[in-house]
Amino acid sequence: MSEIMAKAALDVGIVSGNAEAVLAFYREVLGFDTQPHVEIPGVGIIHKLGCGESVLRVFTPEKEPVPDTVPGDFASRAGFRYLSLEVRDVRAVVEAARAAGAQVLIEPFELRPGRTVSQVCDPDGNVVELGEG
Repeated sequence: MSEIMAKAALDVGIVSGNAEAVLAFYREVLGFDTQPHVEIPGVGIIHKLGCGESVLRVFTPEKEPVPDTVPGDFASRAGFRYLSLEVRDVRAVVEAARAAGAQVLIEPFELRPGRTVSQVCDPDGNVVELGEG
């Protein structure tokens, strides 16, 4: 780990007006752990989900956020566009995501020998890349 960073993980934030569905997706499909949330009066609620040392923050502002106009179209715009996760079984996670109603953008395929990848969307249309091997 670098001498600059104080934590050996990356925390990511999602802004959502649909927190319960988003939280359920990351907990039930991907196995993230629920952590204590933080309520900020006049601002909103920061829900936290753990993944190893990393934390996914799902922020629900008091004022309904404007939805992304092109969910799932991650490559057409610059900026933070997708979350990349290493999983033990890409195909099983994709089937769990599909059963939970998630859109599958890219079916699992072998990117190179021993490396399988796929892309799904969470309930807000955020792209989650899944990798194995």
